[in-house]
Amino acid sequence: MPSGTVARSCRTPKPSHPRSPVRDPPLICAGGGFPPLPGSGRRGGAAGRGRRRPHPYPPVHAQSEAAVSAPDPDQPHPTTRPELTNVVFLKNQITSPLIEVGDFTYYDDEGRHRPFEEANVLYLFGPQRLVIGRFTAIGPGVTFLMPGGSHPMVGPSTYPFTMFGGEWAEATLDTFSAIEQAGDTRVGNDVWIGRGATIMPGVQIADGAVIGAHSVVTRDVGPYEIVAGNPARHIRTRFDADDVERLLWARWWDWPVAQITAHVGTIMAGTPSQVAALGPPGPAAADRS
Repeated sequence: MPSGTVARSCRTPKPSHPRSPVRDPPLICAGGGFPPLPGSGRRGGAAGRGRRRPHPYPPVHAQSEAAVSAPDPDQPHPTTRPELTNVVFLKNQITSPLIEVGDFTYYDDEGRHRPFEEANVLYLFGPQRLVIGRFTAIGPGVTFLMPGGSHPMVGPSTYPFTMFGGEWAEATLDTFSAIEQAGDTRVGNDVWIGRGATIMPGVQIADGAVIGAHSVVTRDVGPYEIVAGNPARHIRTRFDADDVERLLWARWWDWPVAQITAHVGTIMAGTPSQVAALGPPGPAAADRS
């Protein structure tokens, strides 16, 4: 999410029922806090007591007709919130053939306007690629380290002698070329990567995962798994195995935008069973209610 909140802990609230969805702690992944929508206003009395901060997601009836419609993923910023110029739909900014980004995936650049592929994707020399799915949220200062920055670790020294050419390169090129490097770095759909997180080369982050603020992700992250820390460690899985299966089958992020818009309330706050019931028939269809 765009900047404004700093993560302080990775507390894990318990669901009231084992199969009920647990809302992620709002501070698990810093990068949160949208400016209020126009017209949302403040409620309460005079300054101080009784005054509330505007909620970033006011009810639909408080929004204008334009704000209710879906943003255009083919524009650089949300067309429904023109003031959110810090929110960049990345696919419209990327120029490198080594980076692929899906619709609605955004990065919060905090108004710095430095291209993501220059500021946030380092050592992108190829052939490895960075592939990011749809509807993924990337907080400010997230860094992807690509394999081009890796140093050799096959012998006593990690110094990159080959890089300097001359006799050093002649003596080490065969060894360097034979070193196995990490593959593509892949981030799934509906992933939330918190402020300042670092994704190491070749890491695979599955759909629905959450990466805590300032985490260093050195290994793969499973579907709907929350990780945090340095190195990032498992905190919990957002849903049980059956519900994860339902969500992975439903793949709401691949639905037509009109269908997503019609059911966005359920996608955001419903249960996995309710979301799955809106998608194609799949596993455990009889349990969807």
